[in-house]
Amino acid sequence: MGLGVGQLTMTSSATDLATSLTVKVEITALTITPNIGWMWGLDGGGLFWGVDFGFQSPQGAKTTLTDPFNDETRQEYIDAVKQGNDLGSTGFPTFTMLRLGYLF
Repeated sequence: MGLGVGQLTMTSSATDLATSLTVKVEITALTITPNIGWMWGLDGGGLFWGVDFGFQSPQGAKTTLTDPFNDETRQEYIDAVKQGNDLGSTGFPTFTMLRLGYLF
């Protein structure tokens, strides 16, 4: 069993070629990843291998939207921030197919 904690960051941008306007979105969230797995190795240390399963659970997603209009009252801006927060709050399972290491 194990637990990982870190910050998840996703960044995206789009440019309208007709007007050359660029919008950038950055989503950050504290992410907790509990996992459980199996490990096999040689007696007395040495090489080992293993697999594990887990779940990434983002907490408190925050979306930063940079657009050329900088108008936080526009409905498009509000919708984009809500969709970013929804995406940043979505958890998903993880699977490590092969873990290699060396035990002393």
